[in-house]
Amino acid sequence: MTLAGQLFKAGLLPEAKYRQHQAEEQLQSTQPVRRDRKAPSFVSCSDLDSCDTMAEFKQAAKEILEHDQSQISVVIQKAHRFKNDKDPATKKFIWFFYELRDRMRGLNSVDRNTLLRLAFRRHGATFELKK
Repeated sequence: MTLAGQLFKAGLLPEAKYRQHQAEEQLQSTQPVRRDRKAPSFVSCSDLDSCDTMAEFKQAAKEILEHDQSQISVVIQKAHRFKNDKDPATKKFIWFFYELRDRMRGLNSVDRNTLLRLAFRRHGATFELKK
């Protein structure tokens, strides 16, 4: 028996509230389960091959680099599968990872994490660290 049922039986919950609670529970049980809209969590570079879009690839690369920044070379290598000479956006996409690799060299781990956070922002991504 639910808590609402026990409270109703003990006389601590009015019948109208109890009926409303039962109706809400019944409505929730008939509705489909909501799923998170987040992409699955990527933990290895082999998962980058399953990305269909550049945005999905970039999100996966972000998660990989947050865990292991030494994988930047593998990420760059796998980003080349999006290369298309007719689309300048693909060149910029690949350039982004080369630039990230170059900027990460010589930084300590705290500065690398800050750089990753700045580089993977949705709007206004930048590689400049404020000192």
